[in-house]
Amino acid sequence: MIKYTKLIIALFSIAIIVASCNKTKSTSKRIMKAGEWNVVELSVDGENQEELPHWTINECDIYSEACVGSWQNDEGGATDFVWQVTDKGGSFIISRQGPDEGLEHADEEMATQCFDFSGTYEIIENDRTMMKFTSTTTQGFSGQAAVITIEKV
Repeated sequence: MIKYTKLIIALFSIAIIVASCNKTKSTSKRIMKAGEWNVVELSVDGENQEELPHWTINECDIYSEACVGSWQNDEGGATDFVWQVTDKGGSFIISRQGPDEGLEHADEEMATQCFDFSGTYEIIENDRTMMKFTSTTTQGFSGQAAVITIEKV
């Protein structure tokens, strides 16, 4: 009887680990498919930014490489960011990457905006075509409620 109890506990533990990894992987897969996302909300304490970017996400394997996206505006400005889904699909981390000097004006605007919104976000909505993130620990707005809502193009 003790053997069966240990076996059941071991199988249950493995099932929980697999389920948690699958949640992270399934959430990441929604974002990591190469493609375009429109940022439909980019706000701080309820006030939306005047210029909303769009994201281009490059394909990646979340377990073997850093996942990269491009934060872009309609004027041709762009900057790269690295992203990651953690906490069993409950958190989204974004971090602006790239040079700080020698940028054109439009690129500089996107670099500043992306840096300010870099941080760890809680994933509060997670659908196939829409995701919503919220954070109070961003680089540029620490202690304020930052929200990013994206929709698949």
